[in-house]
Amino acid sequence: MKRYIPLKELRSHPDKNPYISVWDYAVEYMNDPDVYISFTSIDKIGINPRSKYSTPVGIYCYPFEEFMERYVIKKVPNLDSIEYKKSLRDFAPFVGEGHDAGKYVTFFKLKSSAKNSFVKDMFTGYSNRNFSRDISILKKKYEDDFPYEWESFIEQSMSSAKEKNPIMFMWNITRELANILVNHNTRGGATKWTLVLNKDLGYSGFGDESARGYIHPSEPMQAVFFGTRYFNVITRILDVPTKFIVDQNSEEFKIAKTIQELLKKQGIYENLPDLVKEVVIKNNKIYFFKPLKIGRNIDKIPIQFEATGSIDVSYSPIKTLKNMPNEISGLLTIKHCNNLKHIDYFPKKVSGSITLSDKYKDDPKSIKTIGKLINDVYWNDDRYW
Repeated sequence: MKRYIPLKELRSHPDKNPYISVWDYAVEYMNDPDVYISFTSIDKIGINPRSKYSTPVGIYCYPFEEFMERYVIKKVPNLDSIEYKKSLRDFAPFVGEGHDAGKYVTFFKLKSSAKNSFVKDMFTGYSNRNFSRDISILKKKYEDDFPYEWESFIEQSMSSAKEKNPIMFMWNITRELANILVNHNTRGGATKWTLVLNKDLGYSGFGDESARGYIHPSEPMQAVFFGTRYFNVITRILDVPTKFIVDQNSEEFKIAKTIQELLKKQGIYENLPDLVKEVVIKNNKIYFFKPLKIGRNIDKIPIQFEATGSIDVSYSPIKTLKNMPNEISGLLTIKHCNNLKHIDYFPKKVSGSITLSDKYKDDPKSIKTIGKLINDVYWNDDRYW
């Protein structure tokens, strides 16, 4: 077990080597009540309009202070003893489905301008006064054209609420109202529900910090924002098992430097700290999570990667594909490489599309090397583009 000390305390020249991990952000913001985190499979955060859950459409996240207390500190009371190979998502109760689920974690902070419209704890932060205000607004907007007797609808919705308290009365009323307004279309109801809560009632979001399961019983402690305009993103970082101490003598740094020089030869400029963050060495295998380009002035793949993001080998004087990654999580493109007579190395797995020069289509050696992935190949005619 390695002792964890924040990196900025360990690095003698943090300005020259400003690499930080997800745990640096965790330590810095774990006591900030306005910080939230969201795990995503892609490098972005936003509303998913096709959510399959019976909840309002929004950006779902965890109140970070409660997340650390409930899911991390209880298991690892002393963060100095945390195992260095742990990812933050390893502690989350649910980050989605699939191998890449939750591999990015976004830290963001509730804007001061949104604090009055955001209910941080539904159980303790919503009162009878809030309920009276909200029902008055809904009545004024919807009663005249409502297909049912309004007061009867309100009474029935309150009687079927999960709990008999103001927030659950409002929650169930707005949910039932949204379903009626879209003729009980489930997907449309979720979107309409958000519009009622956000546009009609003016809420920027809700948090269930008391873990009552009000937003969804399967995940009691969570929060939902109804738009990105209500928070400021602090950072988005790849949440992978990674060593905490990375200095200029580390293998990660040396590999990132090699990649930076490779990209620079092609007119692509990347900050070295950003590249270091994407390099992971595990069991003597190298993983690099950003796209790679092997183009003009590059005659070889300089490092044997186990896996990378997309890789584009185009217009390169390369003669061999030695060191081709075994796994590619994005796209693979190999075209316009006049010196590459055969596909001599090929990944075992490609998650995205595969584009190859059609000159390899009738080459037995290349076809054998490509193997079972041959059925996924799009053949490019190099004569045109």
